Amino acid sequence: MANKEKEELITIPLEFYIPDDLPTHYSTNMVVQHGQHEFTIYFFEARPPLIIDSAESMKKLESIQAKCVAKIVVSPDRMKEFIDVWNDNFEKYKSKYQKKDNNKKNVNR
Repeated sequence: MANKEKEELITIPLEFYIPDDLPTHYSTNMVVQHGQHEFTIYFFEARPPLIIDSAESMKKLESIQAKCVAKIVVSPDRMKEFIDVWNDNFEKYKSKYQKKDNNKKNVNR
């Protein structure tokens, strides 16, 4: 009887919760690195400086800082699932919005 109890699977639903105070960041850049057992995804936000006077100030800039706003580590199996979901969602985005954008461009010609 002990073996039968071990074989039974218990399903517990997962409830997704997003706290109201969770900060939202805009990502302008992303870096993905991998090791043998995980993928690490870094999301960066680059904020160009406010230039008021002239293009001369732009020439003096040595760099623009891209601040890491999130770092996510996932297993290779989960990464494959993420890629599939992202690709599916991006295809849906393209079919919904890019057709409209292309129609607008054709009308304006």
